[in-house]
Amino acid sequence: MFCVLTERRRPSLIALLGCLCAVAAWTGCAPATRPDSKAPPPPREAASPALAKTNRFEVKGWLKEMNATQHKARILHDAIPGYMGKMTMEFDVRGATEWNQLKIGDRVAFTLQTTDTDGWIEELRKSADASVDAAQTNTAAATTPIIPIPRIAHYRPLLVGDTLPDYPLTNQLGQPIVLSQFRGEAIAFTFFFTTCPFPTMCPRMTTNFRDAYRDMMANADAPTNWRLFSITIDPEIDGPEALRQFALRNESNPAHWSYLTGDPAQIEILGRHFGLNFFREAGALNHNLRTVVVSPKGKITKIFTGNEWKSADLVEELQRALKE
Repeated sequence: MFCVLTERRRPSLIALLGCLCAVAAWTGCAPATRPDSKAPPPPREAASPALAKTNRFEVKGWLKEMNATQHKARILHDAIPGYMGKMTMEFDVRGATEWNQLKIGDRVAFTLQTTDTDGWIEELRKSADASVDAAQTNTAAATTPIIPIPRIAHYRPLLVGDTLPDYPLTNQLGQPIVLSQFRGEAIAFTFFFTTCPFPTMCPRMTTNFRDAYRDMMANADAPTNWRLFSITIDPEIDGPEALRQFALRNESNPAHWSYLTGDPAQIEILGRHFGLNFFREAGALNHNLRTVVVSPKGKITKIFTGNEWKSADLVEELQRALKE
């Protein structure tokens, strides 16, 4: 609707009021109201990808595995100065890639891109100076040996329906715990370490746990007998104080979300029950990902592999476990 004054002379007050009323009638005439100061704040939205800060690194490495269908590649990459050390990682590959020109064992080059919440590689290609790279890598390898984490021989794979064995651990408050003391509560635990830099690995596990924790806490009608545990795979660095500081940054209540450390051998055997593997190479910790949900009766109800699951999936599995 438009309000048009056709006379050249100054409009009268009545005419002006008429225009204002007409506009109000078109847009809806409602008194302005102040927002309720007691109302909860709107949910925080993720930063727009267009506004997210992106870091770019030019990297070389060795192609260990590739899956052209899923656009993934597992690469032993060189150290990335100022970001992370030499490590074997599975990357999402984006953009056009000539997979048929690559083979396992190739020396490759690529562009690594990261944001606060995501990471991927682009322009994956065979390195143009592979022979020179190989000579340099072999020389470096001679002076940077792999430091194995002690292997555990006596363990058995655990599946959904099995009873979770007991393991002694220590929380971020320095308190010793055993997992069996939480019978009667649904629990979920994942493995991480506090200095892991790549956003789709340990940081994603922490983000998913944080979001699941907030969702469970926000549901006033939900049962309260549940707990989350983030278990470090780097106990030499992640002692109780380091975990306590990390927990403070995530604003987690230890009554429902704790960070655990302990004897490296105990942590390794716990993880290997579920297919978790980790080792240290050239100072960097290589690992895969496992997340486990356990019912109040101590029965394993879900094993998440990798990093594709969402916080809503964890909440759903915890709620299902609480009903069993």
